Amino acid sequence: MSNMDSSISKVNSNGSVANKIQNNLEFKIITGELAPGEKFPSIRELAETYKIGTVTAQAIVTNLSKDEIITKKPGVGFFVMPYVKGKLVQKHTSECKKMLKRVIEYAVRFGLDPEAIVAEVFKEENIKG
Repeated sequence: MSNMDSSISKVNSNGSVANKIQNNLEFKIITGELAPGEKFPSIRELAETYKIGTVTAQAIVTNLSKDEIITKKPGVGFFVMPYVKGKLVQKHTSECKKMLKRVIEYAVRFGLDPEAIVAEVFKEENIKG
């Protein structure tokens, strides 16, 4: 598991396996590992790669299709939609803001300095800002 896969797992530790895998696939689209227009893994391939059942893999594909992240070409398979990277960046930026807002509210409630906490996390985790 890559560092980013591990980070995704930690961020989504309360989410379902399907949500974690969907987020991982969306990360791959954002980073270009799965490029717009590229063939998306089949349900069987997803099940084998992530060691999940085909029902879970189908649910992931259904969600990604519903969210217009991938599209189905009958008889050919699924493909990453063009121009979807910006949409995913916006979605995950929004999620980060929601999580960060909760952290800031928690810190403030206990009289802590949110900026100092963020700086400390950056330093401890050796995150380049």
